[in-house]
Amino acid sequence: PPSHSTSHCFELQEGPDGNTDAMPTYWFWHPWACAKNVSGCPWMGHANASRIFESYILTVGRGHVLNMNIPPERTGRMNASVALVMAEAGTAINATFGQHVASMAHPTSGACGDGIATLSVPVGAHFDFVMAAEDIAYGARIANYSIEYQLANSSDWHVLVPPVWKKLPAPAGMGDRPDGHDPRDSHIGRKRIDTPIVSAVGVARVRLNCIEAFQTPVHVRNFSLHQKVVPWEARANGRVQTAKTTTSKAEARST
Repeated sequence: PPSHSTSHCFELQEGPDGNTDAMPTYWFWHPWACAKNVSGCPWMGHANASRIFESYILTVGRGHVLNMNIPPERTGRMNASVALVMAEAGTAINATFGQHVASMAHPTSGACGDGIATLSVPVGAHFDFVMAAEDIAYGARIANYSIEYQLANSSDWHVLVPPVWKKLPAPAGMGDRPDGHDPRDSHIGRKRIDTPIVSAVGVARVRLNCIEAFQTPVHVRNFSLHQKVVPWEARANGRVQTAKTTTSKAEARST
């Protein structure tokens, strides 16, 4: 069957073209770069694990490939700080998407329409990302989609991830991409990771809607909800908690 795909290119390289000390491309290791990098070492075009994680969402989460272009040092070995950052990014990706809040039990196939896949959300559960994937053995068939949620004790469905509005003006607050920062194509394909446009508090059910298809039936391989689990936020929360405790102790001494 035919496969349809639209790609967006994400240029993640920092710095101008060329490969001199004055004009590095960062395809090559520059040992002086860490000292000049205001965001800290390593200077690798991505700065830290949190940026790599977000880049993963923008590329792999759109069914594309994230080419890191990380060079070795002139010794032929990877810089130790780069290795630590990459390990932390990998930990975040695996902890977030290696487990789920809710997931469909098995692949499903059917006509294009509302609720081609539906999830029940555990009471009190929180999620930050919605992942969907088609069975590419049949080609990418879903041409436009949306994701909706239902609150407990309600029969109404509300928009969690809007469709891409191709011909009609988008309603207020509903841009082409949930966070409004980058263009988003309208397909699911091999993998799609979306960020909800509203808080997922009190959500009881989530459904995937097929709005338009290149060919039917459509084949959904995966539909799941994921909570963001990243080490840098845990560290930040720890620092905030420590700061609050220190403040409380200081206030106690002053009284």
